[in-house]
Amino acid sequence: MSLSARRVNIARCIGAIDASKDISVTAPVVRRLEHEDAEELKRVLLGLEPADRCTRFGAASSDDFLASHTTSAIADANWTVGAFVGGRLRGVVEVYDSGQPGHAEATFVVEREWRRRGLGWALLQSAMRLVADSETRTLRMMFPRHNWPMRKLAGKAGGRLDMVLGEITVDVAVGTFRAGRAARVASE
Repeated sequence: MSLSARRVNIARCIGAIDASKDISVTAPVVRRLEHEDAEELKRVLLGLEPADRCTRFGAASSDDFLASHTTSAIADANWTVGAFVGGRLRGVVEVYDSGQPGHAEATFVVEREWRRRGLGWALLQSAMRLVADSETRTLRMMFPRHNWPMRKLAGKAGGRLDMVLGEITVDVAVGTFRAGRAARVASE
């Protein structure tokens, strides 16, 4: 099943995130972003510091660019999933079909004051569960070598890191999530 076909089955996959293992976050609500969440996503993106904008988008990014990206992230990504704490969006993962068979790409943004509290891990788990039933074998993340929070997240997920010209590419195998999901479905 392709990523596009899996997009319609998102609701049943997202609800299974277990945030209880990370005591630094009180059960974030992780769900798909809809068009009505666009202003909240825009708020998060516009709140990024200039250095964080460069880290996420690979170049300096204007407010106009970020506002435009808000619309395309919700409309064009295979999935755009947000982590909400106290009813406010605090982090987001966008998952795109990479165009390479068996690969999807994930990009993350977590508000600075909410980093290192388990939101990135909750979002990565969600992304892995979303692609687990598709033909996707690998979830790829790319980020600058100085992005230590993403390096830690990639290591926690058991990703394979490659560094080329200051950029790190991490491939995380989704097979373990697929196997875990099959066991849960069989037991239901």
